[in-house]
Amino acid sequence: MLYQRVLYGTPGGFQGGGLLGGSPEGMPPGGPIELKAYQNSADRVILYWTHEPYTLLMLDPQFVWTVETDTVNTFDSADHITYTSDTVGDDYLVGCLHVGMSVPLYTRNQGAIKIVYWRVQGTYGNFTTNLSAAQTYNIQEAIDVISRDTSLAYLPDILYKKSSDTNIYKIHDAFAQQFNIFNKELQLVDGDAYLSSVRDSNIDANFGVLSGINIPYGMSRLDYREIVAAFIKNIRLAPTQAATTNMIYAMYRTIPTYSLIRETEDVYIVENEADSPYAILNDSPTLPYALDVRNFDFGVIINIENLLGPGCQQIISEAFATKILRNMVQAHVPIYLQYS
Repeated sequence: MLYQRVLYGTPGGFQGGGLLGGSPEGMPPGGPIELKAYQNSADRVILYWTHEPYTLLMLDPQFVWTVETDTVNTFDSADHITYTSDTVGDDYLVGCLHVGMSVPLYTRNQGAIKIVYWRVQGTYGNFTTNLSAAQTYNIQEAIDVISRDTSLAYLPDILYKKSSDTNIYKIHDAFAQQFNIFNKELQLVDGDAYLSSVRDSNIDANFGVLSGINIPYGMSRLDYREIVAAFIKNIRLAPTQAATTNMIYAMYRTIPTYSLIRETEDVYIVENEADSPYAILNDSPTLPYALDVRNFDFGVIINIENLLGPGCQQIISEAFATKILRNMVQAHVPIYLQYS
């Protein structure tokens, strides 16, 4: 339909000159925020964050992120470990809106949850971001020691009869190790029921279907997780301007402005067979089928400063953004995204 067509403005460019020129001068003051963590396998956890204010420089390979982890909040114990984005290889994860690292889990405690503290800081040339506040994540307990009575109750007699090994301890020890592996997988399956902890391999199937938002080709699981989370949270506020603003911020890290179609002077929607079906013109067109949109009593232009780079503009695309935002406004109200 004509009134549901999203119209492009000029694409957003690089913020500052640092990304192309290699200078930290384009780096705005601020630091890493929204630190989050989730266990992605039995032995690894993903830590991720974004920068406030948003800047493309945070995605630059020359921008080095340092992650500290420890089992105490003073970061000075024997368990203290430091990771840097330029040394972890493929375990450094880069999206359009977030970056992160996949790091090994600490050894599990027997029968007790272990709390891990972590924090992040970035450097770009001579520029250093603020140090983030420390955040925590939990490592579930290990259950690889089980009682004699439990082992005897669960191991069938045939196991003893068929085993070629007469060492009963080995049989019980093998059972305990397998029970621990089962328990680890059970913990991960339980976590898959929650968006904050679902594994990357299951997030699209579990929550893409629920939200109706399938992950676009090339989108980072970090960005997708946060966009879907924002959708699920704000769909309860819809249809409101607040829900729309929150959703746009989740996709573009910028606050939009709004103007009603009927309040816009000399704006026309024109059918155009050249590059796109429709285009906005500021002057009265001579082409046929021109519609003066001031004659209509509804419609909203959403003005968005697109800070994303060209590649990310293709990932967080017109179709992707429109599908989501249509859920944030009344069904009969047409919306037009105008990028700058």
